[in-house]
Amino acid sequence: MDELRTLVYASTAHSWVDESALKTILKNAREYNAKYSLTGVLIFEDGNFLQTIEGLAKDIDLVFERISNSQKHYNVQVILNAPISARSFPNWSMGFIEMPKDTSLRQSANQWKIMNAWPYRKDIHIGAKMIQNYWKRAQ
Repeated sequence: MDELRTLVYASTAHSWVDESALKTILKNAREYNAKYSLTGVLIFEDGNFLQTIEGLAKDIDLVFERISNSQKHYNVQVILNAPISARSFPNWSMGFIEMPKDTSLRQSANQWKIMNAWPYRKDIHIGAKMIQNYWKRAQ
């Protein structure tokens, strides 16, 4: 049986990645992640991405190869790649956190706060804690 894993990475967006490109990235990520039962959250701030992804190890490897080969960003650095006992974002095909000017992206980012969807449990894994701490700092 394949183990459940989390992967956290950071990268820098190319200068042409704007709100329209972010919409496309988010749409494609949600479709891909739903197909492979991956969950997680993507943070975009000042031209940088921070993402945590959860799923079976084989699926994490596939999505990270795709992410690494993307021309939308560079300087991809793995922060964490570790086994987990349970998902911290079980219902998030791809949560998105950013406060852009675009209304639809802002609504996507805000839905996690409005719905109290953030996993404030004691048993969340280290990848989720990293994202949670970042989120708290950014508020």
